Amino acid sequence: MNAIFIDSYRCSGCATCTTMCPDVFVLNPLTEKAELIFPDQEVTDSVRLAAAYCPEKCIVLAPEGGMVR
Repeated sequence: MNAIFIDSYRCSGCATCTTMCPDVFVLNPLTEKAELIFPDQEVTDSVRLAAAYCPEKCIVLAPEGGMVR
C-alpha cells in the first residue's frame, strides 16, 4: 500500500486537495491546514491528481514499499 504524507509546514490551506478529493482530505479548522480523514488512505488516481495540482507541493506520495525522503 502506498502512503500519503502532508507537509503541514508547506500547506497554505488553499483547499485544492479537499475540493478534488473530499473523501480523502479535510482542512483542520484550528490550523487551516490539510489533513487526511483516515491515516491509511488508498492512493488513487484522484489523490495523485490532487498531489500534482497542489500549489505548495505539500502532498507527498511514497512509492509502494518505499519511504519518503
